[in-house]
Amino acid sequence: MSISGLISPAISSILSRSEDPANVIGGYGLSLSIIMLVAFPHLRTQQLTIIFAESYYSIIILRKFLLRLLLLVLVVSILLVIPYVNNFIFNVIFNITGELKIQASQSLIWLIPLPCLLIIKMHFYGLALKFLKPGIIWTGTTFGTLSILIICIFLIIFSQINGASVGSISMTVGTLLEIIFVHISLKRKISFDNKQFVNSNISMIKITRFFLPLCFAALIPSITFPLINSGLTRTPTPEISISAVSIGVGIFYVIAMATNGIQSTSITLMTRGINFNWIRNFSLGVGIITLAIALIFIHIQFINNLIIIRLIGLSGTLSEETIKTLKILSFLPPILVIEQFYSAYLIFKKNTLPLVYINLWRLLVLISWIYISIFYTNFSGTTIGAGACAITLTSEALITWIYAKKNIKKSL
Repeated sequence: MSISGLISPAISSILSRSEDPANVIGGYGLSLSIIMLVAFPHLRTQQLTIIFAESYYSIIILRKFLLRLLLLVLVVSILLVIPYVNNFIFNVIFNITGELKIQASQSLIWLIPLPCLLIIKMHFYGLALKFLKPGIIWTGTTFGTLSILIICIFLIIFSQINGASVGSISMTVGTLLEIIFVHISLKRKISFDNKQFVNSNISMIKITRFFLPLCFAALIPSITFPLINSGLTRTPTPEISISAVSIGVGIFYVIAMATNGIQSTSITLMTRGINFNWIRNFSLGVGIITLAIALIFIHIQFINNLIIIRLIGLSGTLSEETIKTLKILSFLPPILVIEQFYSAYLIFKKNTLPLVYINLWRLLVLISWIYISIFYTNFSGTTIGAGACAITLTSEALITWIYAKKNIKKSL
């Protein structure tokens, strides 16, 4: 699914051709961060599926649980566009006005179905991993990414729709097409009554008890960008800061895409009985190789100018601040791998409660950084935003490692 990381910078590249790129990209990034907060359960839906999809019966129970979750998420998504709630979000929480608010408000409307679509998509990808069909994930994410980008380009060239809404429509429709494609692929390649999985005593209560701590742990990462954007709206140039951090983080995750699948891959390998040390060493190797690639792409001026200025089409202050964001994030790949691997171990052991404590620590670090950097330093908006990502991810990895090590010692 790391291919899907291409979407954010690619859409930003297309939107950068608009008449007011800073407000358009900023509005799109702001609305997307809000809707992704609502969509936070999708971050753990794949892991939930891998753990509990043990038989045809368990998949039915799991889907009943997910159906209730989808209805809840849909209601919350619709509430966001009610005028009173919408004005409270943008006027009070984010403190934005003018064109940036208009772009974000219009964009948010088209993103209402996205949280439900993402949950369904990650459930399908969890099934693909559980039944050892990773090819479905590669073809699905490739198809979805291409669909989103083709729709985005089509709307820019042939429709009267403009601004941040173009990116939102592309995301929603493209994700729907990806789900249809993956569903057809699963039907063709997987038999859900496969007898290699033994029926187990799975109930809605067991799934809920497992998922709630896991889901709460996913909430904190989802809060990260709304909190960062809320802080950046209080900087002297909020549209530049939000756009630069959004684009920079998107490009970084494309460069570091190899680290994105470590958690799901580790859980899958652990459920198959693969040696713990082998999985850990493999994961660290991926992190080190990705670090080398990131340092080359980000710190060699010719390459980063080629990506930022020529390929994406940024210029002036926006391009400079985006490059600054990338340089702050460039050391993170091994840290991402450590967090993903050890959190995978906790999930595999069905010991999800520590993830709640880990993410509460992450939230405390994030809020402290934003508050101190805005009110007690002269840091630029880009430094505040990119620094928030770097320091929270680093602290999360450290605390996850500590909790996992305690769990490992208990099991010896």
